[in-house]
Amino acid sequence: MNGKLLVRIIESALSGQVDQVKILTNIMSNELRNSHPEISTHLTRLTSTSNLRGVKARVNPNQLVKPKYESGSKVHDSNSQIGDMVKINSLPELDKPPVWSDETRKVLEQMLVEHENRSKLQKGGLEPVKTVIFTGPPGVGKTITAQWLSQEMKLPLLILDLATVMNSQLGKTGNNLKAVIDYAASQPCVLLLDEFDAIAKKRDDDSDVGELKRLVTVLLQTIDTWPSSSLLIAATNHPELLDPAVWRRFEEKVCFDNPCDEQIKQYLGSLTNNKKIESLYPFFRGGSYSDIRTAINRTRKISIIYDTDLFEQLTMLYVSDIILENMTSNEKKELAVSFVDSKISQRRVAELLKISRQTVKKALLDARTDSMD
Repeated sequence: MNGKLLVRIIESALSGQVDQVKILTNIMSNELRNSHPEISTHLTRLTSTSNLRGVKARVNPNQLVKPKYESGSKVHDSNSQIGDMVKINSLPELDKPPVWSDETRKVLEQMLVEHENRSKLQKGGLEPVKTVIFTGPPGVGKTITAQWLSQEMKLPLLILDLATVMNSQLGKTGNNLKAVIDYAASQPCVLLLDEFDAIAKKRDDDSDVGELKRLVTVLLQTIDTWPSSSLLIAATNHPELLDPAVWRRFEEKVCFDNPCDEQIKQYLGSLTNNKKIESLYPFFRGGSYSDIRTAINRTRKISIIYDTDLFEQLTMLYVSDIILENMTSNEKKELAVSFVDSKISQRRVAELLKISRQTVKKALLDARTDSMD
């Protein structure tokens, strides 16, 4: 048993620091999980049901104060370095879930269900998912998913950009990182460690300085002690760079990819509320959600300024020989129907899609037949 940890728990209890007692007790519970499972379970129950009342804490200039969560701002703390590193989510509130694959949606919804039933799980000696890692290229929805989870859990989202920390705090990062994570753990929140690969690199990478290698050990320790009342999310564009020991610490791994055709359709619909624009999904194959949103917003500005139809404007801007070569015959027919419905002449549709007018007529006839069935 960790004697130093036990002493810290007793000291915190005697000084009336209830939150600190709970955090440290959860750490001890994790340490005892394998060697003394019954004691571990009992400690977990105590921290979830404790009615201890705190007393006024003694003045300690090194003690971290609880964060003041104000959307769109930095965290305000007596430790200015922490305040400079951590930011509160400043994104607008989501009115609908992001677009995910069915597999990703099931994993995320299960995480929410577990946190909603945390007390039930603790009575059975279990805990909800506390740590998850998001992987995938830029712009595929990692950050917005963290925002959605925090919104659904009704918890603040704290964002720590590790790449920025590494650039400005090298040499102090180990202590600062631990302080930030302890700080975030002082009350329920969702903590997003963005650009996670900036720190959690493989320890056999000889190109890295010793500081980076030491940080992996710090990460392992801090991830292990994360409380079940909160959610820690790491996000990386380069999972291949991560240390295997770090991978094992995360209970869930969620891989985000560029959207498939059906997801592009859904996303176009959510951005524009226009069914016809959904039929333009072949134009955006291979792009990320961020790429699609940028293209739609850019084109929307043009259509507003010059008073043109958004669908027509997208068509004129994004139809290309390369895109047409990668479209199937059925996709071209589907698109031809949308074009004609938008008052584009059949002759012009045939020219745009590089198909015959007879093919356009056949597509229209088939669409009418399907609508009658």
